[in-house]
Parts: sequence; C-alpha cells; structure tokens
Amino acid sequence: MLKPIPHTVVLGAGGTLACLFSAGAIPGLELLGRPGQFRSIWVCSGSGPPGFLWGGGKSPRWIISKMLEYDFERMLPKVNSWYTVSKAVLKSQWTGEPLRTGVRDSAPLGYRIAKHVPEWPLCVKTLATCGNNEIVFTAEGVWEYGPNQDRRVISNEAAPVELGVRATATVPMHMIPVEFHGRVLTDGALNRHSRCPTTIATIHDGTQVEDIIGLVPAKGDSQQSRWLMNIGRHLAHNSQPELTQKAAIIVKPVTEKIRTLDFSIPRARKETAVLAGFHSMISGLNDIDFVSKRDVEKLVAKTQTIDGLLEWLDQREYSESACI
Repeated sequence: MLKPIPHTVVLGAGGTLACLFSAGAIPGLELLGRPGQFRSIWVCSGSGPPGFLWGGGKSPRWIISKMLEYDFERMLPKVNSWYTVSKAVLKSQWTGEPLRTGVRDSAPLGYRIAKHVPEWPLCVKTLATCGNNEIVFTAEGVWEYGPNQDRRVISNEAAPVELGVRATATVPMHMIPVEFHGRVLTDGALNRHSRCPTTIATIHDGTQVEDIIGLVPAKGDSQQSRWLMNIGRHLAHNSQPELTQKAAIIVKPVTEKIRTLDFSIPRARKETAVLAGFHSMISGLNDIDFVSKRDVEKLVAKTQTIDGLLEWLDQREYSESACI
C-alpha cells in the first residue's frame, strides 16, 4: 500500500541561513511534487524569497543560482545608524507604540522577488506579526487573527508580492517595518507560531500533522538563538506563549560559520548552506520512507559539490524520468 505524500510544506525562519537552506531543500521537495501539487507552501521570514520564487514557477536550479548570485548587502542596504535606531527603540518601549524604523531597508529585496513573481502564487502563504495578532497573507486575501483566534478581514485581495516578502522578514531593529492598512508589521516568527510555524497550517488550514513537512535551521535551537527570539518578541510587543511544532518531519539543516543575519556571506559558504539544505531534506524524506536509504546514498555521492547538484538538476529537468 502506497504511503500518502504530505501536501503541505512549511519553510521556517532563520534569516539568510533559512533562505539558503530552503533554496537547497526545494529540489529535495520536488521529489514529491511541483509547487502546484502541494496544498500549501507556508513561508516565514528568511525562507520567503526562495519560497515565493518556487511557488511562482521558477525551477529549483534557477532558484539556487539566484540565491548564490544575490548580494544581500545590496538588496538590504543600510539606511540608518544603530544609534538612531536604538533611540527609536527606547522611545517605542516607553510609549508602547510600534517601532517604525530599522537599520536596513528591505524594499530592494521585495522589488527583486516581485520582478520575477509579479502575481501572488496560489499555493504560497505567509504571515507577519502585529503586536499579539498574526497577519496571514494568501492569494485570496489578507486576514488578522487575534489572541482568541477571532478573524478579521483586512483585504479581500492579495497583497503585493513585494509587501508579503518584506512583511514576514522584518526583524525588529534590523529592518524598517512594513505598514499595511494602518498596521505596523514585523517578522512572521515573532508570534506564537515561532520559527517553523507548522501550527499555522494545523490551526488555520485544518491540516493534519502527518500531512506537513517543515524546515528550519538547527541553529535556532541554541540558547543564544532562543534568547534573541525572546528579545525580538518583546520588541514586537508580542506576549503570546510559543506553540509546540509538530509535523511528519521537521528538517533541521546544520552548517558552521554562518550567522542568521549575516548579509555578506562568501559564495563558498553559501554553497555549503545550500548543499546542507538539500542533503538534510532528502535524509528527512528517507526518515519517513519517501526516499530509500540507497537512493539517499546515491544522491549524496552525486551532489558533494554545488556543481554536482546543479548537474543532477539539469539531468532531471531535461529527462522524461523523474528518477533519482
């Protein structure tokens, strides 16, 4: 009897690490199906750029090439000093008003992704934080959920793609917040759904746990990362208790010498992160019996380098067979 294939993907938070890991994981996910064959692809924070590109029809090979090519420093330029932003933070904490400034501007990043994906992909969903409320963006509209899960319609139409990409990745202090319909939005990981928001799918979509595949950098499990997340929640004025994340598998890639908010990563380290995302995903698929151990070993042997991974992707793209 064939095992049912999970139909919901959740790509979690983690800054540039999440972006690179997700880009690497996407070709592994395509062993299960193309974006349109998944019920939902939830993206959060740093996984937004590759997730939107994938949902918008770009090939895994193209996405990986772009993530390796992009200069994140240029697409997230510094526009304010830390001194200026620190003063604004103190004022925000004193008055209780949302923080409306940040060191970097994410508008060029949003513009670049929207240039390639001008319309909101049907399968892609993302979320942002607004105090104790969560803002959910979809192709069908935008909704706000309060602490009691009461739903308010913000818009019956999809938001612009560039706004969705930016809103979910607005790390307090680091990025200028996005404002939408009178709401100041911050990072999608700074609410109760946290870094790998599988619960957003179970609660809002009614998805069964066994129908979800999640991905989030393992680095987020460290004590330092948890401490920084708590600071982020405080700056976002969110006091909701964090929910426990569950899925068929939650893949947690590992790599060294890359910080989650490092925007000047050398290409060699980018390649290492992409490969880690790919190898972790196919290993995870083996754990739930969707890819055999023998196939995993064959794939790892073929894809020890980024050139090997790209060559394998070329073979799959131009072959009538989807075999490993």
